[in-house]
Amino acid sequence: MTVNGGRAAKKAGSLIKPYLKKLVLQTHPDFFHGDPIKGKRNATSLQQLYGILNPLLKTNESNTTLRKKNEQQEQKQQQQLEFYRKKARKTRIVSIFEHSSNEWQTVASFLRLCKQLDIDVVPSDLQAVQDMITKKEQEMTSHHNRRKGVLSLREEFARALHKQSTTMATMTTGETTTKISWSPGHILGNKLLTFGPDIDKNKVVKQWCGYMSKLEPERWWGIMPALVVSSQKDAQSLSSSKQGRGILIFSSDMGYSVY
Repeated sequence: MTVNGGRAAKKAGSLIKPYLKKLVLQTHPDFFHGDPIKGKRNATSLQQLYGILNPLLKTNESNTTLRKKNEQQEQKQQQQLEFYRKKARKTRIVSIFEHSSNEWQTVASFLRLCKQLDIDVVPSDLQAVQDMITKKEQEMTSHHNRRKGVLSLREEFARALHKQSTTMATMTTGETTTKISWSPGHILGNKLLTFGPDIDKNKVVKQWCGYMSKLEPERWWGIMPALVVSSQKDAQSLSSSKQGRGILIFSSDMGYSVY
């Protein structure tokens, strides 16, 4: 477990502890003296539940110990827990825990179980868990892409700018490849291309006609919004602002920035 992973587990453990106490008060076998079968079922399920949650609750254990426990959990891709509540003993509650490397998925499954047992779950806790699930998935995707050598959009354009220029651009759609000669009319016809108020459109477009192939337009032309501003300083300033989010920004001298 990494340092960040340990912090995430500690945070997750802090969130579930109050709910775990309430769950135990609802399902503890001692409340089922008159119904030993249901009491035994609850005891077994509680033991399984602690096994699932222990990696989050015991964050002070060594990395080796936690890794071994996680490996044991991985062997059980899915665990089904069954509980009976002390106030509704005839109702059997069934909850499924899927194994996940995202500890927040485990927390989400646990909170769903709490709701099944009529334990009030604070909406802000549910939202916080969902936000952490999304964040962790994005981090895992980013890490996976880096390991595969997938380039970011900024890196792709940086490479494109250093490629040999040609007078033709290759636009690929599906299995059909078409050669397009870049003309002022073709460039100005892009509805996603915008020019700043102090930009000489005709001058910029004339430059672009012989320069477009360096930018590998098949990656963004007609797909991503683009804006041309007067200087690289303006491009950098705008790209770091909220207004520039999601826009490919060029300066009139062909510098660019992506936010």
